[in-house]
Amino acid sequence: MPSCSPSKGQEPFSSVRQRLDAALDSHRSRCATAPVDAVNGEQHTSSSSMSDVLGVQGLYVSSGNGMFAAQRVDEETERLRKPAGGVASVTEKGQTDDQARCRRIAGAVAMIMQELGVDPEQCNLRDTPERYARALLEFTAGYAQSAEETLSGAVFPETYSDMVVERDIDIWSLCEHHMVPFFGKCHIAYIPQGRILGLSKLARVAEMYARRLQVQERLTRQIADCIEEYLRPRGVAVYIEATHLCMSMRGIRKTDARTTTITTRGIFAADHSLQQQFLDLVNR
Repeated sequence: MPSCSPSKGQEPFSSVRQRLDAALDSHRSRCATAPVDAVNGEQHTSSSSMSDVLGVQGLYVSSGNGMFAAQRVDEETERLRKPAGGVASVTEKGQTDDQARCRRIAGAVAMIMQELGVDPEQCNLRDTPERYARALLEFTAGYAQSAEETLSGAVFPETYSDMVVERDIDIWSLCEHHMVPFFGKCHIAYIPQGRILGLSKLARVAEMYARRLQVQERLTRQIADCIEEYLRPRGVAVYIEATHLCMSMRGIRKTDARTTTITTRGIFAADHSLQQQFLDLVNR
């Protein structure tokens, strides 16, 4: 049985929890006196106040040696950004920045677990905050990607001028309202105008925008807009059908509900017979 006692020099999580509670009490006091939005009646606090709570006033909770230890975020981040032996490369700096972000997210997750009545000091849960932080960064990796990088070197001259369809592209995203997954299939069609796009790039565009906090309507539009802007085809059509867990596992709990969205550009929007041909290809 692995030992779950704190290592020498580490602060027990019970002490960290006291600091978390104190920070939350302070934040609630500020919220009580915060100005009220005249439109929707919501209270707002400054970003610095909120970061005090998420960072626990300069602290984060990490899982060193299997236990949660409190350390200062700014000191740790500075240490990571200045590794021994010289200045970090761009890649190394990006990695250390991600590590610091992961630790801050893990600290917030540990606090959430406590609020849910779950004890992060349990041996089988001690790495859960860090695991969830890494997963969340992966789920939202699309924020670090751009259309320029995704489509770089993948546009080719070609005289082909009929419909190109990429079907059944799996998409996984997070609903921005509840941060729970929605998933399904994306179908993309375009009609070239002197240039074509590498086939894998259609899937990569869908992946880039899906790996963000999203609503399905915006995701459909962003994929179409990106292809139209960088390829300049005669027309683009995007069709997505997805299951939303915010409807299936909570709220109304309709497990069989599917959401369908379609966006058309150029000749697809003007020619309904062409649009129907695309829908027939998608649904056959």
